Order: sequence, then structure tokens, then C-alpha cells
Amino acid sequence: MPNTLAIEPFGLWQKSDSSVTYTFRPLGGNALALVIVSGNYQDIYVGTLDDTQFNVCAIESEPFSGCISGTINSDTSISGQVDSCEDKSPDVEVCKYFSTDAVELTREVFHDINGIFLVSNGSYFMVESSGGRITAHDLDIENGEVDGFSGQRNGNSGSVTPFDNSGPYLDFEVTSSAAISVTVTKCNDCDPDDAAATPPGTVFTLTMVTN
Repeated sequence: MPNTLAIEPFGLWQKSDSSVTYTFRPLGGNALALVIVSGNYQDIYVGTLDDTQFNVCAIESEPFSGCISGTINSDTSISGQVDSCEDKSPDVEVCKYFSTDAVELTREVFHDINGIFLVSNGSYFMVESSGGRITAHDLDIENGEVDGFSGQRNGNSGSVTPFDNSGPYLDFEVTSSAAISVTVTKCNDCDPDDAAATPPGTVFTLTMVTN
């Protein structure tokens, strides 16, 4: 039956303190492939994904027979282990490099944050992020005024400054596709009231209301 898992494992994963990469790719329905790359070598497995469980075995052209199974814990965590491994030829020993210990694979998810966010102080931000650049507009619904910010995004964090360099400088951390945590680092050329309202260290949360 087709895979209905909300959290898809497809993409690049890594084990901590290791340069080995694990890439899951869909093959249609509930079938999937796993490509493990270690240095200049790769191993290819195919199998199935059922709910949160996956089982894959080495393809016929590999110099060993082996299977791996595991569980998708979240969109940033997979637990897996080698269930079996047997070398096809004594001249090519592969299985000695495999551990039967359980491993955890992790990845960083880069959240899409394009949309309109409600700020914890009651105002709204319209956010656009693309290609490492981010633009945000502080919308004043009552009087129609807007303040603009722009800056850089590196993964799920970054910083923005006012278009005219007058106002709060902000660092941000994207905690999910629906929430951003923002910290004021300084208030440049602010009038006394704004400086008092948003001193350095002020933290507020943006919650998406629509994309």
C-alpha cells in the first residue's frame, strides 16, 4: 500500500562524528532506496517504508548480501541497525566494516518561512526568504505604515537590519515552519520611546498565521 507517513525520510542524513552519508530516495509507492557513501565507495540498498519502519537490502550487484532496518523517529532523527551481512567472496571483505550496533542518523531541516507572522506584541511581520536572503516588513495594520528589514539567512538562523539603518537590529532562529524566535541586538538611532521598548536582549516570537 502507498506510504502515508507524514514525516518523509527522503534526503541526506549523517551519523554524528562520521563523514559517512546516508541518502534515502523514493522509488514509488512505499518502495525506497538507501545510498550509503563512505569516502570513495557507495553501497546501494532497496526496500520498503511502512509507516515509520523501513527495511532495505543490498542490491544484487553489491559484493555482499546485507539488510538494514530502522525507525523514523522524527523529521530530524532515524534509528537503524544492520540486521545481516555476508560477503559473497572471500577476496572482497566488506562486512567486517559494518557494526551491528544501533546508530542514530540526524539532519537539519531548513524550514520554509515565507508568509505573514503574528508577533507576540500584537503586530505583524511579512517575511520572504530565498537564496540565503531574507526580507521582512513590520506591518502596522492601524495606520498603514511599514518598516522594512533585510539580511542574510544561514540555514535556520540569521540576522536582519532596517532598510534605512534606523531601528532595531535583529537576530533570528527559525524553530519550525510556523515559528521564529527573534532577539534584538541593538537599537540604532532609535528615539527614546522605541529604545526603551526594544532594548538589546529583548526576545519575541513570531507565529505564522498564513503563507
